[in-house]
Amino acid sequence: MVRSQLSLNQGPDIAVPLRFFMTAPLFIIISGFIMLYYGPDIFQNRWQPETLALTHSITLGFITMVIIGSLFQILPVLTACEIPNANRVSLYIYLLITPGIVSLLLGFLSANSLLFQLALALLASALSIFIFNIGSRLILQSISSISSNGLKLSLMACSIAIVLALALLTAYALPQIPLMRQFTELHILWASVGWILVTAIVIAHQVVPMFMVTGQYPVYLQKYVTLLIILTLFILTILRIYENQYSTNINWLSSLVVLIISLSILSFVTINFKLLLYKHKRISDSRLWFWISSLLSLSLSLISYLVSPLIDGGLNILIAILFYAGFSLSVISGMLLKIVPFLLWLHIRKHSVATKINQQKAPLMSDIITDRDGRNLFVVYFLAYLSTLISLLLPEYLFYIAATLWIFFGTRLFLLILISKRQYCPRII
Repeated sequence: MVRSQLSLNQGPDIAVPLRFFMTAPLFIIISGFIMLYYGPDIFQNRWQPETLALTHSITLGFITMVIIGSLFQILPVLTACEIPNANRVSLYIYLLITPGIVSLLLGFLSANSLLFQLALALLASALSIFIFNIGSRLILQSISSISSNGLKLSLMACSIAIVLALALLTAYALPQIPLMRQFTELHILWASVGWILVTAIVIAHQVVPMFMVTGQYPVYLQKYVTLLIILTLFILTILRIYENQYSTNINWLSSLVVLIISLSILSFVTINFKLLLYKHKRISDSRLWFWISSLLSLSLSLISYLVSPLIDGGLNILIAILFYAGFSLSVISGMLLKIVPFLLWLHIRKHSVATKINQQKAPLMSDIITDRDGRNLFVVYFLAYLSTLISLLLPEYLFYIAATLWIFFGTRLFLLILISKRQYCPRII
């Protein structure tokens, strides 16, 4: 879909995505403070309560918060189908999910079942409202497109990840219910690959050509890669459920499915590198650095996942850092540096038309968040990310530096969005 086909006037009020975008960086700051307080031992075992708190601060607090805000903005633009009462519905979700995430983090850190019960109620309500409102619009739309079909798949993956998460969270909230640890890997797969990665692929089909000034993605990548990933995740889920009963007979099939998923992801990475490096206009754009960093991290996380079974103890912590801190945070930060200025510019343009003010006074997108701002933010991000990776080998030297840099990165990203909003759209709540 080219830019001319986008229904830019169908988007909701700018306050809808901005409230999510402005809150998300605060959870990066919280993640940094969790690292500072608990120290290098937080990376010793992925099942430690503080490690789970850190993980969900990033995945729910930052990644999911931004994706929810993005979908409220992008869905009407891609499908020309408005979400009824988007302002009110998004506010309900925001007011439920924000304290829900905080309750979950405090529950992990304090082992308090009452906090888990509160988190269960708030998150279940928020995510159910989100799935129902977004999903119903996708199902009821009269004309389907490649993008809307991709969003349907990602939302289905999100629903499965949520069901598995709520099943796990119920065991924390109600101690008499046993924890179904076998659901953990499935929850991680559906949340990471099915929800985060597939959503990133679908949004990239529109954002990269439009904002990064590249060519279009191949049709086969837009149509079939996301579908293939979701189908293979379903097969892998079935195999994981029955692997204890038929381990010797289905191990080879599980390996084949993982290989297919890996090749699908690799095709996305390869096409993106080709578009960004060979067709990109030779203009200075710091957002390109975020994308290149994210693609490299995604490739490394994929390699680490494939070789992890061959290494004693596995590489779970490394894979998590590569995928969440390396791929997800990088690609989302790069998108925010493009989407936020665009939304502010579009809001000013609409306001100028409505009030018959001279549109020549509207700022350029590159003036709202400058390339210099983006470069400085990327330097802080990359130093935080690199020091986190190296701290796995040298925790006594770099861990606390990494934690401090993540706090600085989250603060800087928050201030960039806040200052841009205050300067160009001060009346937005």
